Amino acid sequence: MQQEVSLPTTPDTGTRAKYLPLPLSYIDVYQLKPVNFYLAKNDNFTLYHAANKPVTAADIDRLRNSRVETIYVPRQEIRKCYQALQGNLRKIIEDTKIPLTKRSELVYSSSVSLLEQNMTEEATRDDILQVQEMAPTLNSLLAQDPEAHRHLIDFADVDSYVSTHMVNVCVSLTAFSRSLGLKPDEVDEIARSAIVIDIGNARLERSVLEPQVDGLHFDHEQVRHHVELGLEFLDERDLLSPIGKKVIGQHHERLDGSGYPHGLTGQHISLYGRMAAIVDNFTGMISERPYRDMTYTPDQALDEMEAQTPRQFDRDLFQMFAELVHLQLFENRIGRDVSKRNGTELFLPGQDSSKQSFAQRLKRFYLRLPVNARLLSLVNGKAQVGQTQRIIIQDISHSGVGLLSTIELREGQILHLVMNEVLSDLNEPLLATVRRCREKSRGWYAVGAEFLKPQSDRLIDALRKVTLLKDIPLT
Repeated sequence: MQQEVSLPTTPDTGTRAKYLPLPLSYIDVYQLKPVNFYLAKNDNFTLYHAANKPVTAADIDRLRNSRVETIYVPRQEIRKCYQALQGNLRKIIEDTKIPLTKRSELVYSSSVSLLEQNMTEEATRDDILQVQEMAPTLNSLLAQDPEAHRHLIDFADVDSYVSTHMVNVCVSLTAFSRSLGLKPDEVDEIARSAIVIDIGNARLERSVLEPQVDGLHFDHEQVRHHVELGLEFLDERDLLSPIGKKVIGQHHERLDGSGYPHGLTGQHISLYGRMAAIVDNFTGMISERPYRDMTYTPDQALDEMEAQTPRQFDRDLFQMFAELVHLQLFENRIGRDVSKRNGTELFLPGQDSSKQSFAQRLKRFYLRLPVNARLLSLVNGKAQVGQTQRIIIQDISHSGVGLLSTIELREGQILHLVMNEVLSDLNEPLLATVRRCREKSRGWYAVGAEFLKPQSDRLIDALRKVTLLKDIPLT
């Protein structure tokens, strides 16, 4: 078993945003001559090396003899030490002895810092290439461990800077592309495009992007120009690829024509544009914005987007992305939390889901099938059957089911879906945990539930045959 190497991060005292933690064993300290770098102890940062003073062998020996593992560089000076950092980032992220959270923080912080410094009208082609070179590094980390998706996003829950949003979009759009099984060169080009998806903001007045006190002066019309400005910005630097033109140019288009800049509809929006639209919208909703009062939780964002699907978002792609969000960002934490709270295997949603491929989880069948649903509860450690309700199944996959209910269901409730009237040979109870419930219209609630145990093709195929043969009335 490999010994875990400690890679400290900056303390949670507001300093995290100011410094990049660099592991000493992977950095050529001699290349840090142009920058100030610091040591951290007991929440205090001490200047160890002043910019432009020689870095001597004695300096390095003192660091090693003191068992210093990490030095800290101010974010605003990242360009000055770029060569020392970039040449070793790949080695750092491939070193599994360094905790995944620490590797994720370094890559994420480096990406944001480079964007913050290079997102200017004066940025050269080489400046933007430096930023885009971070995309394959993020992709490599995601390829190494899907858990990296959650760790990377965890660093950006409340940051509203434009550069942070672009890194967030790059992370999630790259993860989404990988999950769909796109070719490696496609994933790479999507990632390189996503990390500069809002680069057009570099040509907008800073006052347009800065938060206002009351949020009333946020100029939406001005901000809309960032798409075309971004395409021009990259094209002038010969950095606009065919895939990039679709990712950047179409990420604000909507299937019903309500998007911008061209009001494209339906099939006129490419696969890459549809994917980017979903990820960009979701990422924006879960981040703070100067022009709105609330920040959505991931489930609230998915519910809101589901209500706009398929009118604005591609239905199949949205459902695949929603599955990815729950699978990579939240499913493992939900399973652990519920297990700890209830202490029973009955309440372990998705416990076998990891045994299925992503493609298996996403096979979905749309129907309209009324069935009975029994509400289950845990009383003194034993499952008790509650009242029976008539409910409508409107879609089903190996991992979950979409329902319409006339009563509001609570998140975490367990449903026993009684299918005997349509599937006489169903051998075990069909149990699902309510994940989302929102009011739809006319007294109906839209419910998303996750099966406690992944279902087989046999169930999906049997339902398809039954519903093709007869329509069962709601009585």
